[in-house]
Amino acid sequence: YTVVLDYLNPLNDWCYGESDKVRHHFKAAREIIEEDCFDAAEEYPISDGFIETCKDIRKFFLGIASFDCHSGNMMK
Repeated sequence: YTVVLDYLNPLNDWCYGESDKVRHHFKAAREIIEEDCFDAAEEYPISDGFIETCKDIRKFFLGIASFDCHSGNMMK
């Protein structure tokens, strides 16, 4: 399927040129959604709401879809 989000932009190649905040959130989201890992979320100031959203995404799709959180699939 295709999702069109005209007001969001894809992240640059692995977040090069992005702020630390964006890169830290990208890393935390990838770890939580793809691996159920919370290292980045504990290392950087990531909000509880963001962490819970990532957990919910993983929980909803686990077993019915694969996770591919690369910079082209993540928007800001």
